[in-house]
Amino acid sequence: MKREVTVGIIGAGGIADYVHIPGFKSCPDARIAVVCDSDIASARTLAEKHGIERVCADYREVLVDKEIDGVVIATPNAYHAHIAAEALSAGKHVLLEKPMAMNTSEAVRLYRLAEKSKLVNMVAFNYRFVPAIRYLKHLIAEGELGTIYHVRAFYLQQWPLEGNWIWRCDKSIAGTGHLGDLGSHLVDFARFLVGEFRAVFGSLTVLVPTRMDPATGKQRTCDADDAAQFIARFTNGASGVFDMTRYAPGRGCKSGYQFLEINGSRGSAIYEFQAPEEDDSPDIPHDGDSLSLCLGPKESVAGVFRRVKVPEAFLKVPFSSRALPAKLPLVEPRYDQAQTFVHGIRTGSQVSPSFYDGLRAVQVIEAVERSSATRVEVPIEQIAP
Repeated sequence: MKREVTVGIIGAGGIADYVHIPGFKSCPDARIAVVCDSDIASARTLAEKHGIERVCADYREVLVDKEIDGVVIATPNAYHAHIAAEALSAGKHVLLEKPMAMNTSEAVRLYRLAEKSKLVNMVAFNYRFVPAIRYLKHLIAEGELGTIYHVRAFYLQQWPLEGNWIWRCDKSIAGTGHLGDLGSHLVDFARFLVGEFRAVFGSLTVLVPTRMDPATGKQRTCDADDAAQFIARFTNGASGVFDMTRYAPGRGCKSGYQFLEINGSRGSAIYEFQAPEEDDSPDIPHDGDSLSLCLGPKESVAGVFRRVKVPEAFLKVPFSSRALPAKLPLVEPRYDQAQTFVHGIRTGSQVSPSFYDGLRAVQVIEAVERSSATRVEVPIEQIAP
């Protein structure tokens, strides 16, 4: 086994800056060798900020480097699948931003390639590593909520109405807007905690149809959704309601506000998560280390919720070397994504969430899009791993 795992970062945007790079820097047995971006100035700025010596503008330069074990692909969505496919073909382990692909057929091809390669493949559903979600997964697996009946999930953000045009406004680059960007986390939560989707019925809305392009000073069309709502049926009989928007004043323009409620035959659980920099009030459950629980016959009948701190065993993944701060901030639990990727490479074991999880999320996203266009319920094909 190598002394350290060497990683290349492809894409020098915000998510690389505040999640991926700090995550790998929290791993004592990992090193970031290069930051790559087609905008070389952005690559240099990010590399200088984090003390990374090497930059490049062509991702192929990263893929042919024999020193590099794995890559993070954090480019705009339209480039995810083909760069990931080239990386796997070059023998690189891949941590890929979500959504994994622009459509299901593209996602299936990439998943099959990853399976054939036997390389570690991971999709960046990093909120799975939030302690409250890990503990909720444990409670459900232990039967504490009983048979799951309902899931309600919200992901609300605040974008400025007068904001500038960015690539996420362009459907040809983004695939979908808020649904694929942050709504994909809700889809992954539901699959992770409740099970596979059976069918969806949804609606997508563009709320701000034009924005000013700062590069030209002219208005450009925004055709990617700003808001999405859908209802879902799961293969185990549960139902779900999902709501997401970019225009919810007070909900923050970074990670925004997440709400998840799961109701079962024996009890209910509520998870909430809001960026602390937006509101430091103690009444806002923003650090991801607690749940509101209504469990057991007496509490279920009385409808009593209790706020419960996540046990220490769930504050980070077992092999994580990340230090636990006195109070968990918004981002640091998500560093365990990098810890998990590195652990998988060093041990030669597949990790989760994998490309299969990414594929199943793309299926749901595409089905919601189709439902919005046709105004009918769309079934989800069950693809075996």
